[in-house]
Parts: sequence; structure tokens; C-alpha cells
Amino acid sequence: MKEDMPKPKILKREIITDQSDPRMVEFRRSRGEFEPGCKQKAVKLEITEYEPGPDKFKVTTQIGYYEGEPLPGYREVFRRLYQQVFDKVIQERKREKGGCILNRETNVLSEECQVKWKSQPIYDENILLNIDKGVNLHTELMNVRSSAAACLNTIGNIAKNERDLINFLNEFDLEVEDIVPFPTGTTVGGQKYDDVGNVIFEWIGPRKSPLNERGNKRGLYRTSIDAFILAKIDGKVTQLLIEWKFTETYNSQQHTRKFSGIAGNERLRRYSICLAKLRKVKDFPFKMNYEGGFGLSDLCYEPLFQLLRMTLLAKLTTPLRFDNGFVIEDYRIVHLSHSKNEGLNFLSPEHLSHSSGLQHCAGKLLHEVWKDVILSENESKKFYYGHWDHAIRVILDSPLKQYLLERYFGCTR
Repeated sequence: MKEDMPKPKILKREIITDQSDPRMVEFRRSRGEFEPGCKQKAVKLEITEYEPGPDKFKVTTQIGYYEGEPLPGYREVFRRLYQQVFDKVIQERKREKGGCILNRETNVLSEECQVKWKSQPIYDENILLNIDKGVNLHTELMNVRSSAAACLNTIGNIAKNERDLINFLNEFDLEVEDIVPFPTGTTVGGQKYDDVGNVIFEWIGPRKSPLNERGNKRGLYRTSIDAFILAKIDGKVTQLLIEWKFTETYNSQQHTRKFSGIAGNERLRRYSICLAKLRKVKDFPFKMNYEGGFGLSDLCYEPLFQLLRMTLLAKLTTPLRFDNGFVIEDYRIVHLSHSKNEGLNFLSPEHLSHSSGLQHCAGKLLHEVWKDVILSENESKKFYYGHWDHAIRVILDSPLKQYLLERYFGCTR
């Protein structure tokens, strides 16, 4: 009879449930859980370390993960070996085809990486000529790490090819059927738009703010949308309001207390009026209780504050008739961030330090909290999100694609 092999001695066992733990984050990312449309979510990791055995292939670490019901554990060393072989094969194929190779050591969010493009932060400056001369462009536009430049360089150039634009947008499950050309020179509620192209930057809607804001200039003292696109979805002309994020994080008191002080009082007043209107017509967009739970003042962290204003602008300008008779019938809110910006993608206790009704969401993904915790059931169907750097891969091979992959994804020839 064959003698049973002795069981390896356990040195340490650790159970991780904290969603903000770097090991949990890395594990969930390796399974593709942060990709749009992914339904999987690991809620617990069990990491067990063993004393090395006498066998040739010494496995010292084992990971088990759970999604409500336990799934079989698997050995981390095998996953790493498989990933290394897979990466090598893919990179060899790309090298043969003249494609790019991912440099895993490159931090594309860093100044060190982006400084390479300091002399020419905008890929095609002709895009600037397509923007209405009355627009107040972002002051950091020429900063190589700015989201404004990343937005112009990416979706501004992709939009030159409608098929590329549709494929790019549909990476976020928007189900765009067609792009509706923007009617250049049109007037919307007294606000003239002389922009050219399929993407309008710093869109504000009508001249008089539906949100009771005091400004009337695009990009200044108004909720101004990073990228605005008209598309056909479900047969309806739909406005896409896109917020674009790259390297920015919001950790200062200024960014976590948007409803504090005199300015905060004014913001509460103006947006409360909007919400009261929506409640009156039974179209309230948030999961707020009559009393208790979270409230408007809890949306004081900058990214939540921005999403609040985008949601209100979309709802209060749909339907919307242009002065030439063109009608917008529906809307979608789209929030796009960079996959490597964990300081933005995850909510920390500091981000929610003045949001008592949402502090239980610390450690969770910003996008998931907004969609699943804050938005009403109907409103969550209008909200889409994802990582724009991952979507670059779907556009046609071209010098533009090579540029975007190298600059924003970390690929090299």
C-alpha cells in the first residue's frame, strides 16, 4: 500500500474582506471584475501560507475566494505562471505584427511618464479650431497630466471616425446604434453653439442655467460637460453627458466639503430647488428616504458632487428642443476614469469624512456606489461607467491608436 503523503504545515492563514485592501484590489482586477458588465464580485479572500515541502515544485501560498458561496481555491503560483506564458505569447504575436508591447513597469499617470509629450500635449491641435471661440477652455489644458488634454486627445480624435466612436462608446455597454451629427451653428435656449464635429466640449445646455447657476459662459461658473455626444439608442436621439478623469484625485478639504460654508449653503439651495421639482413630478433620481439615510449634503465629495450636477442637468434638459426644431428624447450619464487611478476609483474614509450617510461605503468602488447605492432603480439604468484607457484597443489600427496606447496605456513598440 502506498504511504499517504504528509500534509504540509500551515504557517499563516489570513482572511481579507476589506475591499480597499491592495491584495483584494489586485485579485479582483486579475479576474476582470472592474470591467463594465462584469457580474462577479469576490467578497472574501483566504490566503494560506504553507511550510515548503520536499517536492520539486514548492507551493507555499494558496488563495481561496468567495462570491457568497465558496469556490475551489487555486494556487497563486500557477496563476502567475499561466499569466507569464500568456503575456509572452501575446507580446510575441504583437511584435511580429508590429503592434505595441505593454510595459508593466510604466506608471502612465506620473509626471515622469507624461513629460515626454510636454512640447506637444495635444495630438492634433486642429481639434481646438472646431471648438466654439466663446468657450472658456480648462486652464490646465496644456498640462500633460490633465484630463482635459486626455479627453481631447482620445475621444476628440476618435470621433473623426464614426465607426471608431461607436465601437469605443459601446465598450461601456451603451448600445449606441448610430452617431447623430451635431447641427453646427444651432441655438439651444438662447445659447448658440458654433462647434464642429461629433463631440461638443464644455456643453451647458440652454443659456439660462436649469440648475440655478449664476454663469452663462461655457466652462465658467456653470456645470459644463467634458464631452457631449448625440447618438441613437433604442431608436431615440439621446444626449450622452461624459465626465472624463485621468490623474486627478480629490483628497483636500476643499474637495470633501462642497456643501460647507456660505458657498455650500448656496449650493444646497440651488440644487434642492431642482430636486424639489423632480420630486413633484415623481421623477426623483436618488434612493433617499423621507427621513434618515443619506441626503443631498452627503454628496459633498467632489466626484459625487459632479455626478449630482450632471444628473440634474440631464434630467432637466430632457426632452430638449433646439431652436431649429431638433429634439433630444433621452439621456445617458457616462463617467470614465483611468484604470490605474485607484485614488479616484475607490472611496476612502477621508473622501467620505463629511458624508455621514455614506461612510459605510468607504473602501468600495466610486462607480458601484453611485450606481447601486445612490441612484434610484430607474436612474441607475441611465448611468454607465468604465475605464477609457481599456477601450482604446477597439479602434482601428492607426498612428492615433499607437499614440494613445503608448501615452495612456503604457505600450511601446
